[in-house]
Amino acid sequence: MGIFIYTQTVALPQAKFEFYGPAGVPRFLAILMIIFGFMFIFAFLKNMIKKYYNKKNKYELKEASKVPFSFKKKYYIALVSFLLLFFYVYFLGNFGFIVITLLYLFTFILFIDKRKNILQSSLLAILITFALYYLFEKICLIYLPRGMVLDKLISLANTIFR
Repeated sequence: MGIFIYTQTVALPQAKFEFYGPAGVPRFLAILMIIFGFMFIFAFLKNMIKKYYNKKNKYELKEASKVPFSFKKKYYIALVSFLLLFFYVYFLGNFGFIVITLLYLFTFILFIDKRKNILQSSLLAILITFALYYLFEKICLIYLPRGMVLDKLISLANTIFR
């Protein structure tokens, strides 16, 4: 995901007077994602090698047929998290930052939370979404996507109420 985001920043305009320009923050975050991704892959492979080594002789691998395949909960959470993130990025341009971030955070918090408190999850999603919106739009002056659906609804409301 980090490599994909980094390749997409090539199309962003270069800065003439600033050090990092419009592509600076996305590139920095993409590089962090790449580094953490490699760290995650390294830790995953290290754990898998430890699991498959025989305890009698640490250099003798067990046969793959003898090791049962178990789909653990943490891998399930990682897979669902990745899918939610994929749908978030895919629909961000259509629905806009506020709508899709609210849905993403609400779904993710509900998925992770063991208590399944809908009110608390929705309040937390609203708080985080509007805090991020305020941080990017008002403080950092980075404009977030409004989305085509929201733009069409606003233009429809303007034509109706004129």
